[in-house]
Amino acid sequence: MTAKKKSFFTATVIKLLFFLPTLFGFVGNFFALVEIEARLAGRNLVTLLVLYLMLGSLLTSLWLCLLGLLFLYLITVQSSWALGLMIILVLNLLFLIIIGLIMIRLKNNLLFPETRNLLRHLRNQ
Repeated sequence: MTAKKKSFFTATVIKLLFFLPTLFGFVGNFFALVEIEARLAGRNLVTLLVLYLMLGSLLTSLWLCLLGLLFLYLITVQSSWALGLMIILVLNLLFLIIIGLIMIRLKNNLLFPETRNLLRHLRNQ
C-alpha cells in the first residue's frame, strides 16, 4: 500500500512539475496579450479623438452654413435683417437649452444615483 501511495505521489509531483512551466508561460502570454491590446486601444483612442475633432469642426461649419441659408431665405421673403438675426438667435438659444437639459439629465446618471441611495440606506441602518 505504501509503494502505491509513493508512486501516486511521485506521479503527481512529476505532473505538477511539467504543469508549472506551462502555467507560467500561459500567464506571461496573457500579460503580453493584454499589453498589446492596451497599446492598440491607445492608438485607436488617439485616432478616435482626431476624428471627433474633425467631426466637430465639420458639424460647426455645416451649422453655420445652415444658419446663413436661413438668414438669406428670410431676407429674400422681404423680412428685415434684424428679424432674420433675431429668429436665428432664438433658434440657437432653443437648441442650446434643449442640449443643456439633455446634458444635465445624462450627468445625473453618471453619479451612480441608485448605488449612492443603497449605500446611504446601508449607512443609516
